[in-house]
Amino acid sequence: MKKYICLCLLAIGTVFSLFAQSQESVDWSKVDTTAVEVTTEKDGNMTMSIEYIPTTAEARFTYSCPSEDFEQDLAMLAIRERVGDFTREKGYYSYTYTRPDETSYDYANEVTLYKCYVQLTK
Repeated sequence: MKKYICLCLLAIGTVFSLFAQSQESVDWSKVDTTAVEVTTEKDGNMTMSIEYIPTTAEARFTYSCPSEDFEQDLAMLAIRERVGDFTREKGYYSYTYTRPDETSYDYANEVTLYKCYVQLTK
């Protein structure tokens, strides 16, 4: 009985090791993990900046406009529409928000910045 159990475990171990070796491994020494793709789009007095990190599939969306014209609901809507388009453009199927959105003010330039952090998933 012990020989039968040992043979079964040996066969299972062999099968699993064959599958483990057949997977393609990534040579991380040749991958630029600090690469960030930055895209800036301007529409009137509104600017949308996208910082995309391909190795981690993260994207940071920054909506900026003059402080007197800023409305948070419009900023949220613009970012949500752009996130959906960006997800499809890059070949992803869904996204999740990684942390709460941030609103900051640049008093020197009288600009409001609204930031959104997204994790893209396939």
